[in-house]
Amino acid sequence: MPDIVIRDILINARQESFRMQHYFLGVEHLFIGLLEIQGGLTASIVESQGYTTEYVIDVIRRQIGKGPRQRLWAGMPNTPRADVVLSIANDLALEENRSEISERDVLLAILEEGDSLPVRILRRLGFDLDEVRTRVQSAPISYV
Repeated sequence: MPDIVIRDILINARQESFRMQHYFLGVEHLFIGLLEIQGGLTASIVESQGYTTEYVIDVIRRQIGKGPRQRLWAGMPNTPRADVVLSIANDLALEENRSEISERDVLLAILEEGDSLPVRILRRLGFDLDEVRTRVQSAPISYV
């Protein structure tokens, strides 16, 4: 199977944002985009804790709610926090001399940023984030 790279994650995340009528790309959309990768690192970590990806996605969706039907601007800008996460992910890839951001990089960046909605929800669900971070760091780049 091919590596899961940033363009695949962003496609999932933008589709999620559109479904939720948000028309912006936030960390919650990026995380759901990671969870939607079947057989991916993020999904396997969630499932190893006894949760289904669908359950975690539902918890996030209920927390953020749907946006208004009316679209107020063109395009789909990133939130400032999503920009920070993507910048951290890019730095992680560059540190390993890779030009392409991977699923692992995005997940580590979300964990490193540490205060996004997905991280707060994982804490609330009882995830040991230090253990998750260690597991993600030890996973190969091309997990899938």
